[in-house]
Amino acid sequence: MEKQMTKEEIAAAKSVAKTLRISRRSILYLIRTILLTLLVVLICAAAFLTASYISNTYILISEGMTLRAASMLQGGDDPDLAIYFTGDCIRDDAQLRAQSIAQFADYTISDYEYALTIEKLHVLPWQSDKYVDVIEQITSITATPTADAAPSAAPVWTPIRYRLHLQRIDTRWYVYQIELIELNPDLPAANTPDPARSPIPMATPTPEPTALAYQVP
Repeated sequence: MEKQMTKEEIAAAKSVAKTLRISRRSILYLIRTILLTLLVVLICAAAFLTASYISNTYILISEGMTLRAASMLQGGDDPDLAIYFTGDCIRDDAQLRAQSIAQFADYTISDYEYALTIEKLHVLPWQSDKYVDVIEQITSITATPTADAAPSAAPVWTPIRYRLHLQRIDTRWYVYQIELIELNPDLPAANTPDPARSPIPMATPTPEPTALAYQVP
């Protein structure tokens, strides 16, 4: 015959069960809070690292290609190119640079305006083949014929679409290959008005006199 529990024992059992429920809920709440906090921290860290990764790549490409254009247009290899490009890339790229500057062989370039449009960044950590697609333009060139050349207008620079392949060496990123994708590609529309563009002619309104009616006192 089973022994019946007294009221005191029932009350004690209920108190223990209530304490266990509260403890279980507290532990679950604590674990849930810790997991959510860790998730938020991981998301913030991933967003910061991704933004830093993209911004560093943008700076690498912009500064490196600008320096490449300067060394090409002004003649000679700038030793600072090694900061942005690997040695093999600089040697392999010599032919592309020679082809681009060949049309200006009989000219001395004194000034130019360089523009680089970054179209696609394929550089996120989970992407194995890291590359950047860019369009290189020189919107204006001030060039004078050399003494041996016949006087003529300077040729127009042909825009080029490149694919720049990136590689991490030690703790830094470098461009290890410059791949020519397309000559004279379709250029993206300008985001802001071009100050060098001629204004669109418009008719100037001519004011016409209007008769005023008034009474003589």
